[in-house]
Amino acid sequence: MRHTVLYGTSKEKRHLDISRSSGGDILRSGRPVATHLPAAMVVICLIRLCYTINMKKLVYLETTIFSFYYDDRPNSIYRQNITIEWWNSQREYYDLCTSYFTLEEIKNPVYPNWEKVSELTSDISILKTTAEIKGIVRIYMANQLMPSDDVGDTPHLSIASDHSVDSLLTFNFRHLANTKKKHQINLINLRLGLMTPEIITPEQLFREENYV
Repeated sequence: MRHTVLYGTSKEKRHLDISRSSGGDILRSGRPVATHLPAAMVVICLIRLCYTINMKKLVYLETTIFSFYYDDRPNSIYRQNITIEWWNSQREYYDLCTSYFTLEEIKNPVYPNWEKVSELTSDISILKTTAEIKGIVRIYMANQLMPSDDVGDTPHLSIASDHSVDSLLTFNFRHLANTKKKHQINLINLRLGLMTPEIITPEQLFREENYV
């Protein structure tokens, strides 16, 4: 099984440290956090605008997208059907990618039909795990984006944000596709100079002509 590794463009980010105050975990740097849109964010927005005009959107597939494709348990039928429909009719319209975090997770026999699940990733590009990912994960955890006892979903958001993907596709409603978390995710990524991907489920990524 061969994967294409996407390296992306290296982005300089201002060093940020974690400090705990009476108000909880916060992001801190050597100078006050800017209240205006950082220059790095403007550049990322312009790059993304050019990209979306001329290229397919880059969509990161989180582990649940692969696992539900073959999950035929009764309580998973709806998500399985949606996943299969999206996979067969929509994926050609996007540049799909994932990460080594996903590849490791789907090897876990806890997923139904996990051997077949691994085969789905064979032609999906793999985003490079940069040196910055560990630091981004640490900041996410310190700012309580994910529970301290469940860090498994943090790397997906970190690598998708670091590579400025357009959308993160997932069925993880608890930690990722969660409206209550979106404001906090956007705020932290803004301070880090990262573009927050649109975190959505397959139902939300059908082309307009495919909606009934």
